[in-house]
Amino acid sequence: MEKAGYPVARALEIKTRIRHFEKARQTIRLAADDMLDLKPDEADMRYLIDTYIRADDSRMVSTFGDRPLLEVIVKSAIADAIVQTMGEKAGKAAVAETIENNVRSTISKRNLTDPDYFARMSELLQQIIQQRRTDAIWPAT
Repeated sequence: MEKAGYPVARALEIKTRIRHFEKARQTIRLAADDMLDLKPDEADMRYLIDTYIRADDSRMVSTFGDRPLLEVIVKSAIADAIVQTMGEKAGKAAVAETIENNVRSTISKRNLTDPDYFARMSELLQQIIQQRRTDAIWPAT
C-alpha cells in the first residue's frame, strides 16, 4: 500500500477495516449456514474431470469475426434459400424480415451459452435492421 502512495498510518487503518469486515462476513455466512467447503471434495472432482471430460484444441470453423454479417449471409446463400422457399414473388423486404427473424431467434436461443457474444450480436442485428429500414425509407441513389 505504501507503493500506491498511502501513508503507513492510513494503510494500517485500511487493513484493520478489511479484517473487521472479513470477520463480519464470515460471521454472517456461518449464521446463515452459507458455508460451502469444497476442499474435501476437490480430489474427487479433479479425478472426475480428468477421467470423463476431454476437450480437443479449438479450431476455426468460420472467419465470421472478420466479415460483416450481411456479407456472411450473402456468401452463404441464405438469402437465395429463403427466396426459393418463399417463392419467386417474395420481395427483398420479405426476405430481409425472414433473415432478421431467424437470426433474432437464434440469438435468443443461444444467448445463455455466451451472453456477452450474443449481446454484441443482438446489437449488430439491431444496427443492421435500423440501416435496412432507413434505406427502405430513403433508398440510396
